[in-house]
Amino acid sequence: MDCKTLIGFEAVSLVYSVAGKPNKVIFDDLTFSVEPGSIMAVVGRSGSGKSTVLDVAYGKLPPSSGRVSWCDRDLSSLRESEAQHIRRANIGYVDQKALLLGDLTVLKNVMCGGVDKTTAHSWLEKLGVADISESRGAKISGGEAQRVALARAIAADAEILVLADPTTAVDSVTEQEIAQRVAHHRGPKPTLFFTTSPAWAAVGAEL
Repeated sequence: MDCKTLIGFEAVSLVYSVAGKPNKVIFDDLTFSVEPGSIMAVVGRSGSGKSTVLDVAYGKLPPSSGRVSWCDRDLSSLRESEAQHIRRANIGYVDQKALLLGDLTVLKNVMCGGVDKTTAHSWLEKLGVADISESRGAKISGGEAQRVALARAIAADAEILVLADPTTAVDSVTEQEIAQRVAHHRGPKPTLFFTTSPAWAAVGAEL
């Protein structure tokens, strides 16, 4: 994605309408851009609409008004097949569910992101889970699974890394270490956090 603005929101609003009830405004007139090298954090309490902003940015939900763009292309102008191709090729996504393939080892789960064994093992080591590399995905703890999912996304070196509260199952010290390591690694490639965590918010420019 060779462009100035990788994800752009221009006066974007999302309103839910329910017959017989007042409209519910999820967010209103939201404008921001994700540019190369940026580290941005969408911060708010649980239920404040962070995940809904992500769904709109990811193309899963259309906005009620305003313009959402990927690489300066209006998202509404893309066919679903085009949008899916862009997501798969350019956007790494991790949330708190840490979806792993339970029958595969931890190492092979990371290699599923399209990286070699050496790179996969390196990121497991950096995130403190190299010692369980031969364990099955279904047999590890929630905190371990979240770190493995992060290793998979980071190792794949996606153009944009989107993280939605990805370390809710780890302790605060480990969470801070992971957030700082991820932010340091990304270099010129942007990262967008959706978080309730002070550790992740501290390494990004808050929206």
